[in-house]
Amino acid sequence: MTAATPENLPDRGALEGADQALGRGDAQSGDARQPPDIAAGQVSFMQDGTARPIWGKTWVRVLLGLSCLVLLLGLGAQVAYVERDRIAAMEPATKPWLESLCEMQGCTVSPIQRIESIVIESSSFNKLRGDVYRLNFAVRSTASIEVGLPAVELALTDSQDQVLTRRVFLGPELGAKTTVLAPGAEWQVSWGVSVKGAGITDHISGYRILAFYP
Repeated sequence: MTAATPENLPDRGALEGADQALGRGDAQSGDARQPPDIAAGQVSFMQDGTARPIWGKTWVRVLLGLSCLVLLLGLGAQVAYVERDRIAAMEPATKPWLESLCEMQGCTVSPIQRIESIVIESSSFNKLRGDVYRLNFAVRSTASIEVGLPAVELALTDSQDQVLTRRVFLGPELGAKTTVLAPGAEWQVSWGVSVKGAGITDHISGYRILAFYP
């Protein structure tokens, strides 16, 4: 083996030059491996900040506005259909419009029913002759709006307060000319009643009268 001598060692300047050349080669290789720089605007999935959103387009806004209007009209018509009786009672001016709506829907506008607002002010039941009696009563409405005219049930009782017979009278049967009671209005009736049934008249000792909606 030959020992290293100063004469056999490489020149320091040559070594430094080789290192620099190797470094430049690595750098050039690294630059070659780097991907090209792609501008953000060239990426298809990135939104262009200068593009106008579709919701900001005039025709889209007009279409949305018309859709909302149609939905509101449909909702209003549904509420009017369900609450037609109440609306007509509270706002009588809307009754013709509601009746026109019902012509298309096959419904009717009826007087609102509030039995809690119907009060029987007075009543009497007197025998005239044989099986003929006279029924008198007065019904008053305490409601602040028009309410439907109620029906009336007359029950005849014996001395034990047991019902012998009963009968229901509707407004037209008692001579009523209207189907509604105005706010605070009173309906007065005086009507002849014929009581049929074997032996019933002999046991009549009392009566009860009730206003209700059929």
